[in-house]
Amino acid sequence: MNEDFAEDNRLAYAGLTALAELMENVGSTLDPDEDNRPYFVAWGLLAAMHRQASAVVLLHRKGFGHEAAPNRRALIEHMAQIRWLAEDGADAVDTMNLALKRSQKKLRDAADLAGMSYDPTIPDLVQAAEIPSNPANTPAVDRDLHVWAACR
Repeated sequence: MNEDFAEDNRLAYAGLTALAELMENVGSTLDPDEDNRPYFVAWGLLAAMHRQASAVVLLHRKGFGHEAAPNRRALIEHMAQIRWLAEDGADAVDTMNLALKRSQKKLRDAADLAGMSYDPTIPDLVQAAEIPSNPANTPAVDRDLHVWAACR
């Protein structure tokens, strides 16, 4: 198998450059009277994608392409979440927040069970967060959320 690393690197750098340019211009047209949470969550995911893509390029350049698999998976997951945010907006944000709340509770319960010590500031804030009731979070969606969280 003859791989053209120069071409792969050229394409990767072009993609990273385009992503960096996109990140420079985000938020310039936000309406302050609207719910901008989907934008902020998507922007955070986009920033994470930029870092993950950079890590993939660096790992490949050093001959660790196989080890970059978790980073590539994170890129795909973030892209799917951004699309979900684009389609469902605030409903997606609320559901993502519920998923975070549940995963943080499971992590905290496991740490407590193991007798581990940790700073409870963030877990306390996550658990105290009030997530508004949302018609998208029906029992069927709740079941699907458990399946999605279990796959992570």
